[in-house]
Amino acid sequence: MSQKTLDDNNFSNLINRIQSLKTLQAGNTYQIDNDTFFRIHDLPGSEYDISPANTSEMVLIFCPSPSSEKTRYAKKVRDAVSNISKCTTKNHNASRVVFVRMHVNADYNHISATAKAFIDDSKNEVDCIICYQPSYSRDKEDNSLINHCFKIEASPRYALQMAGTDHFRIEPPIGSISLEQSLVIIKDFDNNTDIQISPCDYFFQQGDIYQLAKKDIDGSLFNNDMGSPGIGIRKHGVFLMDGKYMTITPKFSPPSDDLLII
Repeated sequence: MSQKTLDDNNFSNLINRIQSLKTLQAGNTYQIDNDTFFRIHDLPGSEYDISPANTSEMVLIFCPSPSSEKTRYAKKVRDAVSNISKCTTKNHNASRVVFVRMHVNADYNHISATAKAFIDDSKNEVDCIICYQPSYSRDKEDNSLINHCFKIEASPRYALQMAGTDHFRIEPPIGSISLEQSLVIIKDFDNNTDIQISPCDYFFQQGDIYQLAKKDIDGSLFNNDMGSPGIGIRKHGVFLMDGKYMTITPKFSPPSDDLLII
């Protein structure tokens, strides 16, 4: 974890420090500099033993994004408004509506200030700005889904012209719809707390846990404990057969939860 944006040199220092340790003791915290440290934890508990034939590991990295990221996302809105102003003619019988797809790491709380400024501008370059932000999310039951977030900034003139009709209608083929962007929450199982971070902060999580199979009460070998307990984390099954270990990886657990829009 770091209170500053990490660069290549910071990661080199982290790796060198970890490699210099003779043992990795859970619970220990190591300071790299005034802003950066790393902490060692045990892997999450499970009723299944860890496979001795594989290396089970997890890594979580967190740091704030540079301020230029917020500026870059807000610039996309300004560019879209400028473009529609150049390509259309102002008409009292028509509305200028900008539809902008937002990056999953864009923080709308910052972008909204830019959008509202254009809507409230006396020149009325644009009447409505619709920001669309799709994201790969998980619900409280840890089910994966695509959340379609829509944020709308509109002028009173636009509302009068719509005369109470729908602003727009969308029927996504899959996923949920909301008027709030997806939250980014880190679950602290040690303290049983949730930590919410800014959408624009950098957060990386990846891990592979290899579990040794056993015969459960219902006759299964893993009692539905395979899969992905968190974004970037995959559980694998390991079987001991004829003195050899065999590994099975579920096909429904992707290496990463990146969203591909076609």
